[in-house]
Amino acid sequence: MKSKRPIQRVACVQLEARFPDFCSRVIMPRYGLPVIGSILEQAGYDVRVFIEHIAPPDWGWIEQADAVLFSALTGAATRTYEFIDRLRAVSDAVLIMGGEHASSFADDALERVDYVVRREGDALILDLLRHIESGRPVDYLAGVSHRIQGQKAHNPAGTAPTGIDAVHDLSIIQGYPKEDGWRLLLKQRKVKIICVQSTRGCPFDCSFCVSPRLFDYSYRYRDIEAVIDDILRKLPYGREFLFVDNLLAINKRRTRLLLDRMIEEGIGERAVFTCFCRVEIARQPELLAKMHRAGIRTICIGLESIQDTTLASIDKRQNLDGMVAAISAIQESGIQVSGSFIAGAERDTRRSLLDTVDFAIDQGLTSFYFISLWYYPGDPRCPIPLERQIIPSFDYCTGNFVTHFPARMRPSTLQRTLVDAQ
Repeated sequence: MKSKRPIQRVACVQLEARFPDFCSRVIMPRYGLPVIGSILEQAGYDVRVFIEHIAPPDWGWIEQADAVLFSALTGAATRTYEFIDRLRAVSDAVLIMGGEHASSFADDALERVDYVVRREGDALILDLLRHIESGRPVDYLAGVSHRIQGQKAHNPAGTAPTGIDAVHDLSIIQGYPKEDGWRLLLKQRKVKIICVQSTRGCPFDCSFCVSPRLFDYSYRYRDIEAVIDDILRKLPYGREFLFVDNLLAINKRRTRLLLDRMIEEGIGERAVFTCFCRVEIARQPELLAKMHRAGIRTICIGLESIQDTTLASIDKRQNLDGMVAAISAIQESGIQVSGSFIAGAERDTRRSLLDTVDFAIDQGLTSFYFISLWYYPGDPRCPIPLERQIIPSFDYCTGNFVTHFPARMRPSTLQRTLVDAQ
C-alpha cells in the first residue's frame, strides 16, 4: 500500500499552445477542466482553475497545492511539460494529467506526472484523489495510467460514464470576465464564447477524428433541465454560446424537447448559439426552424472534402451533392453555415484544396478552416501511417502545421497551400 497523501488544495491548470491555434482569437475555456474543478469544489476541496488565455496562472498558489491537475491539447503539451518540470523542482504535489494529449500519449505524459486520466475524467477524478489520499492502490481504477514498481501501467479504459450532469461553474475560473463579448472584442480583440453541453460523444467512426476514441464511440445525453439551468446561470457572463456537443441533433425527439424548453424560457431572445451537426440535419426543415427560434444562428459542419473518393476513404458517409443541398437548406432556414475541411488526405493536391476554398466562398459559408491530418498512436485505422509522420515537436500539433508527408505533394507545398487558403 502506498503512503497516504492528504489533499486539500487542488489547482487545475490549462496552458496555451506555443503557436496560435483555432481558438487563439476567442475567450473560451474548454469545457472539461471547469467541470472537473466544479466536481472537486462540491466535494469539499479548495479548488482554483487557471486557464492561461484568461489570466496567468498564480504560481504562488499552485506551488502550495497538494494536487495539481493539468489538461492539454497536444499543441500545448511541450509548454505543459515545461511547467510541470518547474513545479517538480519546488513542490511535492501529486501531479495528474488528462485531456486529449494525455489520452492519446499516456506513455509520454507519464514521464512527467504521477497519474494520467485517459478519456473522460469527471466520473473518475474523485475516486482517484480518494485512493491517493487513503494510500490505496489504483490498479483497478478504469482509465488510469500510473506506475507499478517503476514500470508504466495502463488500466483498461472501462465504459464511458453515463452521468454527465455535473455543474460547469464559470465562477471558479480565476479572472474569468463578466464583461459582454462586444466590450471584450473592443478591448482585447477577442470574442467571448460561453460553452454549454447537451450531449457527449459521437456514434460515427470517421477514421481521421479523435472524438470517437476519446468518448468510446458512445453518445450520451445530459438532463434537459440541467442544460436549461446551465444556460440560465451563464447568461450574466454574455450572450454568445457554443454547444460543445460533437453532434447536437442526432436524437430528433430529444432535440425538439430541448429546443422547446429554450423557446419557453425565451433564451433565443437573450443569447445566440453555435452548434455542430452533420449534413443530415438539413433533412429536418421543421427542426431547423425550431433551432432558429431557440437562438441557434450558426451550424458548424465537418464537410472535410469536396472529393467523394476522399469522403469515402475516411468513412464520412456523405457526398458532395448532399453537402451542397444541406448548406442551401440550412441557409434557407436563416441559419449560417461554417465548414471545416481536412488537408493532406491521400488524394489531396494543391489544386484540389484551392478548389475547396472556391467552393466554400461560392457556397456562402460564413467561415471555414482547414485542419492538417496527423497520426493518432495505436489506431490502425488512422489515414496517415506512422512512418509518414513529421513531428519535430508537439508544439506543431495544432492543426495549422503540416505534420506528415502527403501522398501527392511535398509537405512544404501543403503548408504553403494552407497559408494561402486562410
